[in-house]
Amino acid sequence: MSGITSSALARLAFWAKGMVSINDARMEWPGFSYSQPEWARMRALSAPIGAGTYHLFTIINAVIFIAPRSAFSASSCRWPRCCFRCRRRPAR
Repeated sequence: MSGITSSALARLAFWAKGMVSINDARMEWPGFSYSQPEWARMRALSAPIGAGTYHLFTIINAVIFIAPRSAFSASSCRWPRCCFRCRRRPAR
């Protein structure tokens, strides 16, 4: 793949690993469909990525994208005594 940086190729390989895992489980990702030559290319791209490396990638992405949002949601409550996010009942 000429003209692509190594970091872009790594992101593409991790994307391919996720899609191949979904395809191997005989599931589909809504909105994405690929031809047999595209699946073959994705399998080739994802081959160097081991299962442990992919799981670590998934965990790191969850921490990067979910944790900051949940921390922001909890700290942005305007009514700390009656908000579901704060898990407190309303004061009566």
